[in-house]
Amino acid sequence: MQTPVVETRYITPPRLDDMYIGPKTVCYRPKCKSGVICMKVVSVGEKIVAHNYGHAGAGWSLAPGCADHVSRLLQEQLTLKQLGFDTPVAVIGAGAIGLFSAYDLGQKGFKNITVYADQFENLTSHKAGGIFMPARKIPLSIASFAYHFYGNIARGNHKDFTAGARLLPLYCKSREGSGMESYVGVMMQPAKDVTLDFGNGMRRNMVVYDDGLFIDIATMMLQLRTYLEKVGVSFVQKNVTSFDQLSEKIIVHCTGMNAAQLNHDEKMVPVQGHLVMLRNQNPSDLQYMISMNVAAIEMTPTGYFMRRCFYFIPKSLGASDSCDVGVIGATFIDHATDKTPHLEQFDKIIEYAKTFYGL
Repeated sequence: MQTPVVETRYITPPRLDDMYIGPKTVCYRPKCKSGVICMKVVSVGEKIVAHNYGHAGAGWSLAPGCADHVSRLLQEQLTLKQLGFDTPVAVIGAGAIGLFSAYDLGQKGFKNITVYADQFENLTSHKAGGIFMPARKIPLSIASFAYHFYGNIARGNHKDFTAGARLLPLYCKSREGSGMESYVGVMMQPAKDVTLDFGNGMRRNMVVYDDGLFIDIATMMLQLRTYLEKVGVSFVQKNVTSFDQLSEKIIVHCTGMNAAQLNHDEKMVPVQGHLVMLRNQNPSDLQYMISMNVAAIEMTPTGYFMRRCFYFIPKSLGASDSCDVGVIGATFIDHATDKTPHLEQFDKIIEYAKTFYGL
């Protein structure tokens, strides 16, 4: 039997010498201990509260789908309580989940929406990488909704957004370890076997999903905020510590880690992550994504359990130079806080990236 010919793709590595290393970021992803996102509508006194939090590292991947799902749950409650779409709605949180929730509420017909947040810049949502990679413990319909939402933007078919997502090849170590196989045939094409040639003697056998999605976070955040302001959504800077602080009867709660306090949710834990921005790159060489698990669970020097992965994403910062493109990462350290920042992980991320690319 003839062995199939495996395609060779020539990939340019990013520059990783010291002069090309940019800002180093520690972020904290909001995760429910069960691994299941909190999406439900409850009564809190006289208020109707729709919860949408605990997305961990999949917030951007799932935001459009989760917003649609929670809005539908909320619509059912409004029908039961005979409330109209002109009833004022408060959205707490201005990250990806909060902004997409405000957007989707408007699409469903809600007319009086206010977004409350203690800050609007330098959020966890701004620090994320941008690979579309949904969590496994999520209904397929939610992930599919989000993929097609971003896919329409990437193909120029979205009615409200002209930029913010691109179709890019996503290279993974294997199909089994990619986390993407559940979506093949539903929203993605099957992976292909390829050999990556980095032009320096290093070659790696990988698989590629050619319809991977890159979410341009800086652009998407700007477009969401601009669109919402254009259609009359109000933005109020306010540190909300109790639902009773708000006059609105309907509340959509999207605060991430602050849910531990606001909703008295003891199951919320921070998942610390490290990533390294790159600078002075050639953007046209780096239009691809890589994502792969590196090792089994390991222990940090401070005694925390950590999962390590390697990814490269052609992310850029909104206000940065056009050549400041690329981010490498990352770590997943449950329960770690700013008291244990694990700064030694930055050097390990850079070291692994150099090893991967043969630099």
